[in-house]
Order: sequence, then C-alpha cells, then structure tokens
Amino acid sequence: MQPATVETYFRTRRVLTSLLVWLLCAPGIFFHCAFAIIAGGSLLTGQHLSPFDASEVLAGVFGVITLFAWVALGWMDYRWMEDRTFHWAWPVFGTLIALVAAVFTHILALIFAGPGILLATYLCIWHIRRARLDAAGAAG
Repeated sequence: MQPATVETYFRTRRVLTSLLVWLLCAPGIFFHCAFAIIAGGSLLTGQHLSPFDASEVLAGVFGVITLFAWVALGWMDYRWMEDRTFHWAWPVFGTLIALVAAVFTHILALIFAGPGILLATYLCIWHIRRARLDAAGAAG
C-alpha cells in the first residue's frame, strides 16, 4: 500500500470505531445528560441546599462535573482520528473522572458506557505514549 492509502485506511478505521462506540454509548450519554440537567436544575433552584441533603448536593455537583468525561472522550477521539496528540491532562483527568463515575454508578456504567470507558482507556494510553514519542523525536 502507498502511504496515502495506509493513512486513509487507518483514518477510516478510526472513524468507524469511534462511530460504533458513540452509538453504543448513546443511551448512557442521554441518561447522564438528563441526570446532570435535573441535578443542576435542583442545585440552581436551591431545592436541595439544606444541610441535611448534603448527599443530594454532592450527587448533583458530581453529576454535572462528570459530564467533563464525555467532553474529554470526544476531544481525545477527535484528535485520535486526526492522528494528533494534545496535553496529557485531558486524557488522564477525563478517564479518571469517568472511572470514578463508573465506581459510583456500579453496573449501570458498564452497561451504558462500557465501550466508551474501554475507548477512553485506550485513547489515554495512545495519547500519552504518542506525546512521549513526539517529545523524544523533537529532543533528539
């Protein structure tokens, strides 16, 4: 294969893999966004701001913060399809937030977001490894 053909092959494979994972995660994204909107709305209205409802407040804040995991996955995925890396903090913090959210939601996270968690873990490793290779190539 010629270099352009190889690049097109890998780009097509990455796009199809990403599309499949995002389609499989669509129910999880929907439920997560719905929960974050409901939790964020109750926080903004002050409905659960009583000191006795501390768990409700923490769940609401946690639900809104963990949306960052989907944003980080989308950004990592986009850059992977372009075959470009970015700062190491995006993959590390995005994946850590997703794994923490998965622990608190137990099996539901694995059912609805399992493919996304697997892709995020792979992309985290890919971006960090690729960034180190790029840094080593630039230094030497």
